[in-house]
Amino acid sequence: MKLVRLALSNIRSYRYQEIEFPEGATLLAGDVGSGKTTLLLAVEYALFGLQPGQRGTSLLANGEDEGKIILELEIEGKRIEIERVLRRTSKGVSQEECALVVNGERSEMAVTELKTRILDLLKYPSEFVKKTNVLYKYTVYSPQEEMKSIILEESEARLNLLRTIFGVEKYRRIKENSALITIRLREQGRILQAQVKGLESYEEKIRALSSALETADSELITKEREILAKKQIRKKVEQELIELKEKIAESLTLEKELEKANVQHSNKRVALSDAETELEKSRALIKNTGQTFDESEYKKTLSGIASQKSILGVLQREIIELSSNLKSIESRKSDELQKKNRIFKIDMCPTCLQDVSNTHKLNILNETESRITSWEKEKAILETALSEKSRLVGIAQEKVAMLESTKASLDISRARIDALAHTKKRVDDLEKMVISLKKDLAFLEEHMTGIKQALLEYAKFKTQVSLKEAEVRKAFGDEKSSEIQYAEKKKDHEFLVREKERLKQELQEKRAIQQRAVEIEKLETWIAGPFTELISLIERNVLIRVREEFSKRFNKWFGLLTTDAFSVQLDETFTPIILQKDFELDYSFLSGGERTAVALAYRLALNQILNSIHSNIKTRDLIILDEPTDGFSEQQLDKVRDILKEIKVAQLIIVSHEPKMESFVDNVIRLKKEGGYSTKV
Repeated sequence: MKLVRLALSNIRSYRYQEIEFPEGATLLAGDVGSGKTTLLLAVEYALFGLQPGQRGTSLLANGEDEGKIILELEIEGKRIEIERVLRRTSKGVSQEECALVVNGERSEMAVTELKTRILDLLKYPSEFVKKTNVLYKYTVYSPQEEMKSIILEESEARLNLLRTIFGVEKYRRIKENSALITIRLREQGRILQAQVKGLESYEEKIRALSSALETADSELITKEREILAKKQIRKKVEQELIELKEKIAESLTLEKELEKANVQHSNKRVALSDAETELEKSRALIKNTGQTFDESEYKKTLSGIASQKSILGVLQREIIELSSNLKSIESRKSDELQKKNRIFKIDMCPTCLQDVSNTHKLNILNETESRITSWEKEKAILETALSEKSRLVGIAQEKVAMLESTKASLDISRARIDALAHTKKRVDDLEKMVISLKKDLAFLEEHMTGIKQALLEYAKFKTQVSLKEAEVRKAFGDEKSSEIQYAEKKKDHEFLVREKERLKQELQEKRAIQQRAVEIEKLETWIAGPFTELISLIERNVLIRVREEFSKRFNKWFGLLTTDAFSVQLDETFTPIILQKDFELDYSFLSGGERTAVALAYRLALNQILNSIHSNIKTRDLIILDEPTDGFSEQQLDKVRDILKEIKVAQLIIVSHEPKMESFVDNVIRLKKEGGYSTKV
């Protein structure tokens, strides 16, 4: 992370001020109270908002109703701008509107949402989301006096704080959670043990049920055999009944056959009577009929009809032709008369356009009259011929009518002759039919007598059927009674099977519960013993390694700030132990400059340790030192130059009022306060 720009509006002693932060080492210079620390507090507020116990009144300028802070950052190439507003209300000063701008994209957010988003951008571990910004405080910015206070803190409180920021606190939580898990496992184990009580009684019940099932199986087999025997008896009686019914069915068939024979006998008697009557009538008809037919005369008549119709056809065609010629003559005559009338009216020839003389007109008229006279003569001849043809047609039509009448009389004679021949054939057929019917009647009468004798023998079976049906019903009832008894025993047997399976299932479940209880007991023992001991061992080892590395770095920084007469180390609670010639010195007996040196060395060592533990955080390239040289001698101030060279970060911001510090840094931002307001010089 790199700080780029800070804009303040009505924040503490600032009305409005913009500060740009360059890369490298930058000194915020100015007299005491000029507003240096305000800038650092504003940066912290922009990042994390008001901290627990912090009031908005500590930031909002006195007498102002609204203040605003804008912080511009650069994280992994992203341009980020954070806006926070403080507003005075009747209830005090509260955090109001918040906004986050990432690469020009602005988002309005709630206070908690913005903090979560900032921590995500900074890659701070999730466990620090709901905590105060301790990780920022001890990796980036902590006032020198607060570093002195952590050194003077009670050893247990200091250790708890360091455990938290080192990430070692999780081991304590693991052990605490393990203790809770152990309690729950113990409770669960007791519950499970209670659930498996009476395990032996289940085994006894299963043995009793097994014995009962053996008896039930034997009874079922006996009953199955009984049902099988009764079923065989029932089937035998049913078969006998079927055979009797087949006999009855045969008698019914004979009765139907007798009924059918009776109907056939009756029908044939009627047919015989009808045939004999028709035979008598046909014989009488043949006797009384004397009709004859001349075939040659019939053919002659047909030939005459055809000849006369042919003549009629020729005459009709000629009449049509004569009528057509007459119409043609009439048409030509009409055309010539029209032409004659036009000649009288024409004075000029329409073709040659010359005058037409009367002589020429008379010549044309004479020619026309000649043609008309010729057509009149031809017409008279045609009309005479047409009249003659019409007369001949009438004669021919009369001849055809006479011949058609003769043909009709001959057709009637032929029909009568054909009917007589049919009657003779019918007489032959009827005579044969009478003989056949008499034979059929004799056969049917004989067949009916045989059926009646057979029916007398089948009558005895009807009595036997009733008795056999009663026997079948009794056999069926006995079989059903046994099947009902079997079903009841089967039901009892199934109940025993289900009960046994239920008990076996419950026994299996209880054994599984018992096994689970054993496993839970083992797990409880392992968590309470080896696991907890292992976590404690890991915790101790981690703290030892951290303390060794911390002590090494602490001693290095302290050595750069003091003479060889002093050395430092850390005890198990990370309390600094100052040694001078193998004698321990109490922190309170040190001079102001020496205490500052201890606090600064502790601060720098803590920064390095935390950055190595939390290697992904994006604030590792930024360190802010607030009055790191308070109480330093000139000699110690000279050593600060070496310290700054050792601090290898992209951006280092130092707050100090020591003029000598200006020569140690790359950039200087001067601040002053006039009339109660701070400004950049």
